[in-house]
Amino acid sequence: MNNSVERIYEENKLSDVLKEIKLNLDYYNDSMNVFKNRLKVVSDDNEVTVIFNYLDLIEKNIRNNSNSLLNPYFARIDFFDNNENKNYTLYIGKHGIQDTSSQTLTVDWRAPISSVYYDCQLGSNKIETYEGEELDFELNLKRTIEIENSKLIDFYDVDTIANDELLTKYLAKNKEAVLSEIVATIQKDQNEIIRDGYSHNIIVQGGAGSGKTTVAMHRVSFLLYNYKDTFISENFYILGSNKMFLNYITSILPSLDVGDIKNMVLSSFLYEFVSDYMPKGKGKYNFIGKWSDDNKMDMAFKGKIGFVKALDSYLKKYEYTNIPIQSIKVNGNIIMDKANILSLLETFKEKSMQEKIAILNEQLKKKLVSFKENNRRLNIEFDEKEFLNYFGDKKKKINIISIYLDFLTVLKEKFESNSVLNVHVKNIDSIIATIKDNKFDIFDLSMLNLIKKKICTNKRFESVSYIVVDEAQDFGVSIFYVLKNVFNKSYFAIMGDISQNINYDIGMNDWEGLINEVFTAKNDRFYTLSKSYRNTIEISNVACKVLKKATFKTYDIEPFVRHGKEVEIINTANFEEMINLSLKLIDNIFKNDYKTIGIICRTDEEAKIVSDSLSKYINVISINGTDVDFANGVMVMPIHLSKGLEFDAVILWDVNKNNYTVCDADIKLLYVAITRALHELYLLYNGDLTKLI
Repeated sequence: MNNSVERIYEENKLSDVLKEIKLNLDYYNDSMNVFKNRLKVVSDDNEVTVIFNYLDLIEKNIRNNSNSLLNPYFARIDFFDNNENKNYTLYIGKHGIQDTSSQTLTVDWRAPISSVYYDCQLGSNKIETYEGEELDFELNLKRTIEIENSKLIDFYDVDTIANDELLTKYLAKNKEAVLSEIVATIQKDQNEIIRDGYSHNIIVQGGAGSGKTTVAMHRVSFLLYNYKDTFISENFYILGSNKMFLNYITSILPSLDVGDIKNMVLSSFLYEFVSDYMPKGKGKYNFIGKWSDDNKMDMAFKGKIGFVKALDSYLKKYEYTNIPIQSIKVNGNIIMDKANILSLLETFKEKSMQEKIAILNEQLKKKLVSFKENNRRLNIEFDEKEFLNYFGDKKKKINIISIYLDFLTVLKEKFESNSVLNVHVKNIDSIIATIKDNKFDIFDLSMLNLIKKKICTNKRFESVSYIVVDEAQDFGVSIFYVLKNVFNKSYFAIMGDISQNINYDIGMNDWEGLINEVFTAKNDRFYTLSKSYRNTIEISNVACKVLKKATFKTYDIEPFVRHGKEVEIINTANFEEMINLSLKLIDNIFKNDYKTIGIICRTDEEAKIVSDSLSKYINVISINGTDVDFANGVMVMPIHLSKGLEFDAVILWDVNKNNYTVCDADIKLLYVAITRALHELYLLYNGDLTKLI
């Protein structure tokens, strides 16, 4: 039990903080009215701008104080600063709040000092601040405080934040409640990634339920809070495989004080940067969003690192053959020698071909003017127009699709002459035919981005400063090679789990290619999150049983010890019995105060049949596309659209031996489906149960 004196102290503290927050709101609302009235009579443009800036700041303060009224803080730390010889007591919340006299009420969780709560144990500690200074202190108290609706519920004094009792209490709640308390339960290994410096790229391998997506969203918030001079939110992009998943994971950002972040499906992001080069009107561009056995191996071929490196090499040769590299003479006098041209090309090697052309043309123009000035007495006559755009036209619209097709043709010829590589010729023929029919998949879009970056003049790429890719294992390594080269001024956070690559032939089944071929800088970092917080032990055991049958490399999963209901594996006589049983299960699940139920099917077609059948009796949300947002209730979907989502309970549809065979691809599918469940899991089947369970 908590000490009654301590409880009275915390209750009084909460009361005092809430009073100050209410005073803040009165002050900011009064200030808002003053500035709005002032705005009505101001005519000077500069003063109008200043007032609008003040109004933005006031609105932010009103928003943060209003949000803090219900739950102003979640932690307290008491420490003695050995350098200053002074005691401090700090309360940590989602927002940093000051009173009207600028005294600190709560410290923002993103502030450097808040790391003490997440990382340090009681006793002597030394941590380095972002300014390079060392904080030497004695941590005397680390307290987690539970507040709901402006009332103190409870508090816990903990040695490390990974306190099982505390975390179990949070994780046992329904999904909505868990999301609201994430900041209070960030673990030390997660905090290390969130607070890592920005000047390098990170790759995070995180098992299902390890919090990798949460880490990514909190990292975005942390970077924008602490590096305001380096980043602005408009230049951040969060990329994934479908819009529903992206809306779902970014829904937490407003509560983290983050706005204006762009979240896009990766294929749409890639298309945006080459859209002005794509076919328009009749016979216009068509995107291949789904693949079948007919084109799956073509995509797998394009996803390999060798394919994109071959394109990169081809583009270097293309540039060399399209920029005249030879000494330029006027009446036998060398105006610009070959060595000078090669030197300029090397100096500006990061520029595109057209940008290099512009630089070379400008240098030639200057040298011609200088030559003319220095040789006036010799009366050397020459037509300057003859040298206009000598190296090429920087404004010429280049057909990047034609370049891509030329590359494929050259690649085909190379492969045809090599008996070992000849097996891929049919893939190249198929790719060429598809492109000529104006059909493009995500790999084609990525290759066109590389071509545009290397060949054409374009400044749009430079507006991107930070890219987060979630569920990264779904995409071939060649796409990341393109992203790294095209957005070469951007930093990356790559989040994924190779055990969840459901696009087995197309995506990544290991991280080696990414680490060895793309993110190769010495300070780029690879992290592993091995502890899973999502599933109960009972659900996790079933997932691990499936994963143990895999032949691919897996990463150890350490489930957090949280017990729950046993997983139920139920045989049914037919489809109708499966529907009736599902209706009973759904009714019981909702009676347990759970809010979200996922019915996960093997395919799109199966999901539609199940959804149509259940909708005759209850309201269901059918997810057979990507335009629907995650919502409370019953959601029916195929496995590939369930990735990254989680539900209070999952009903996994028809796990028979035909739906899930003993192969690595099906192991990954089943593992993904099982690990969507937070609290309850039901496996229904008709016929013979899959041998994977």
